[in-house]
Amino acid sequence: MNVFVGPTSEKEMTTGVHIVSDVYCIQCCIIIGWTYIDAVEEDQKYKIGKFIIEKSYMSKKAIVKDGANLISDPVQEEPSASRRFLFVER
Repeated sequence: MNVFVGPTSEKEMTTGVHIVSDVYCIQCCIIIGWTYIDAVEEDQKYKIGKFIIEKSYMSKKAIVKDGANLISDPVQEEPSASRRFLFVER
């Protein structure tokens, strides 16, 4: 797996109170989203175990071979006017 989760916390979201954990990139240790651990509202329980990855935290990388070394060169995309998410199931 290329991510790890942090400690749980209770957060008020637009759909109610949820228990979540931040999701971090295992390579750079930056928060890239969150995962639902529990939900207070019964109609929100379907989110438990789902991962939300924020596209605004993602960047494409170009790998350039320089002799025997691989150089990772980030390629930034134009920022979006609105926030976009990737919904991921385990």
